[in-house]
Amino acid sequence: MKGLRVAIIDRFAGAVVSPAAAAVVREAGEQLARDLELTLVDVDVTIPNVGTAWSLANMAGTFAALGDAWPACADDLTPEMRFACEWAAGAGYGMDARIKLEHRRTALFEAMATLFEQTDLVITSANPDVAFGAEGPLPDTFGGVQDTPANNGRFTIPANLYGNPGISVPVGQVDGLPVGMQIMAPHHHESWLLDAAWVVERERPWPLIAGRRERAAARRAPAGRTAGPIRRRSSTRTPTVRCTSAVSPATPPVGATTSARRGRHRHPRGRPGPRRVVRDQRPDGGAFEDRVRNASTTSTRCRRRAPRW
Repeated sequence: MKGLRVAIIDRFAGAVVSPAAAAVVREAGEQLARDLELTLVDVDVTIPNVGTAWSLANMAGTFAALGDAWPACADDLTPEMRFACEWAAGAGYGMDARIKLEHRRTALFEAMATLFEQTDLVITSANPDVAFGAEGPLPDTFGGVQDTPANNGRFTIPANLYGNPGISVPVGQVDGLPVGMQIMAPHHHESWLLDAAWVVERERPWPLIAGRRERAAARRAPAGRTAGPIRRRSSTRTPTVRCTSAVSPATPPVGATTSARRGRHRHPRGRPGPRRVVRDQRPDGGAFEDRVRNASTTSTRCRRRAPRW
């Protein structure tokens, strides 16, 4: 990917974006450009806003699925879906709306094609602000800037319509909430996105643990006290190596915990044979295996237990 062009666009498709979130995304995008030795470029393309026409066209499928149940089922829908249905029913979806949609779709396709003539990759925010609550409603204020709930989809709708690949990766936090960075590429270049996302994950690793347990611990903590860190047995447990070796009892590996079975194994000719020793030890690198090989062994069988994550 060395030498590819990349454009970092703060207000892609006219979206309103939180200044703090945009700063996190820009810093991560510039770092990615340095890591991959990409060339930062400026583009001069205006991406039309097609959110309203796109949403109205999608509601045709929703009404088809609801059938005769609408509007009696309004109370059974989420607030967002109910609002969308009421808005679409009032706006009306007919021939005029369809013609407007096609005009805007054509304008979007031409603008996206021009965009990828000027750059190979596009970096934007994945969302206009930090992650919002899953229970809703959709926010209408983004970093103190007032707009409408339709602003939430302006970064991703163009790729949804144009059909080019895009990927979202977490790149940081603002006020303890995650910020996502969107990387887009031309058609049929998904491999560029996977390579770029892998570099972001390697150079800017993010926690792979959700905060649900921490929030639950904070709610259980007494007033005036801060809940301590959650101890995770699965994340700190070291796999155990269980080895069964035929070794002399006088030469156990240094540091190994040994437990010899009672009695001796008799040699067929009557001479006492070596004891069968079972050792359980938590390994530190390859030191345990080296010590076993250096001991006076006649045979060694080692089996690594799979950890229980």
